[in-house]
This record gives sequence, structure tokens and C-alpha cells, in this order.
Amino acid sequence: MFSVSMVTRVSGALFCPINLSRSILNPHNLISSPFIRGFSSFISRGDIVIYKGFHKGELGDVVQNKGRPNLVVSSDSVISKTGNFLLAPISTAPKRHDFEVELSADNQTKLKETSKVMVNQIFTANIKEGKVKKIGTALSHMDSVDEALKVCFGDLGQGIVDPDRMKITRGDFVEIDDGNSHFEGIVVSNNLGNFSSRIAMVADSSLEGRSIRVVDEFSTKIRVEHENGPKEMTIRCYDINTFSQSIMMRRGKIKNNEMEKILKVLNLVLGISV
Repeated sequence: MFSVSMVTRVSGALFCPINLSRSILNPHNLISSPFIRGFSSFISRGDIVIYKGFHKGELGDVVQNKGRPNLVVSSDSVISKTGNFLLAPISTAPKRHDFEVELSADNQTKLKETSKVMVNQIFTANIKEGKVKKIGTALSHMDSVDEALKVCFGDLGQGIVDPDRMKITRGDFVEIDDGNSHFEGIVVSNNLGNFSSRIAMVADSSLEGRSIRVVDEFSTKIRVEHENGPKEMTIRCYDINTFSQSIMMRRGKIKNNEMEKILKVLNLVLGISV
């Protein structure tokens, strides 16, 4: 149980909820609570939340203010130790693919109508860069979500889809530039999805000389066969975002054994067993 004098450390910063009332700290009141900034303990894997704030994705930097519900798919350990939570968007459009999980509209989800979780469009939010509100839970659906995540990050399409016909493939090191911001990372989504969709999921990288905070437990060091020669980098598996392939430039490739290292840590980040 939380104490009103508790000091919580989140992503390197201290948050002191000294003046919060006990009613706000009561977990049973969180579903109807206002938007909260800075308290990772209030967010858990399987929660359905509304996030308003900055994140990377689609065509570059995004500020999300529309109030769309999202499912938290990162492990509780990642949330508490990094301040990041990985979100999969929820849509009311009909389910069309195996990697989409249907959610019922009931007293647990608090959704107004039957919806679906799109785990092929994950993005990363941070408690210091936005506000989050829990509206419900999808704990009873998480087994299905886990299976869908294994599909999206698995070997589907490897050896079936011809890489020469694809702009972007799993294991590519890509640079992403929307004219205002610049990102780098490794494509982690499977090749069937990369081939049939205009988007791809990318794990953020910390290349040599790039200053960025790294949480070792949820990262892995790899070697990239870069167009300018082999490079060492750290992949932050707790920072996954979905981008349009139209703003991706392929700059290198990693070997299968390096991809396996990433997937092993990614399973830990997502809280799924293999």
C-alpha cells in the first residue's frame, strides 16, 4: 500500500507525492482518476489507458491528444525502472488480422464498444513526457495479446517473402528523418508485416558517440554491418516505435545471431515467455 510520505524514483527523477490524498492513492479509485504525470506505480501491464503527450512514431515526432485508448504491453519492471511504457493502440474497426486481438466492451475494459488491439503498431510513451489515465483493464485478454506479440516479432515471413522485393526487412539498421527529427534503430517487426504494410516497428539504438540514457537490463549490445563499415551499438528494447517506411533509409544489416539477442531481451521487455 502506498504511503502519503513515500518518495518514488522514476527514470532518474524523484517524485514526492506528499500532498496527495489517500483517496487518490487508493488503487480502486484509479480507473476514474484524472490524468496523472510522474507515477509509474499507477500503470501496469494489461491496463487500458489514455495517453496525452509526446512520442515518436509514424511520420516522426507525434503529440497525441485525441484521447484514443491504448493497451499497456510492457512489463511492470520496465515501467518502474525506465519510466517508459509500450502501448498498443485500440481501434473500433473490425478485426482483420491474426495479430489483432478483440476486446469486449464490459465492466473490465470500460470500452464503449467491441474493439481490437493492434500490436503491430506499438509506440513508447514516457511518464515524464505526457499524462496518462487508466480507464480499464484487459487482463483477461492478455494470453491472446501475448500470442499476437509473438506473431508480430517472430519469424513470420522469413524465407517466404523475397527480401529483394522489400524496401525494409527485419534486422535492417535504419535512419529515420522527418525533416525535424532524426532517429536510428533496428527493424524488429516480422517480414510478412513489413512486406504487406507501409509501416514497420523499430527498436531505438545508441550508436557510437551518441549520448543517450541506457538501462542495461532491457538493452543489448550488437554489431551492425553498416554501409560505412562494422559498427557497435546498443539497442534499447524498451523503446519501440512504429514508423512509416517512406521515411526510413536502410544503412546496414545485422546477422541472425544478433537478431536473436534482440528478441531475447524484447521478450523480457514485453513480459512474454517463449
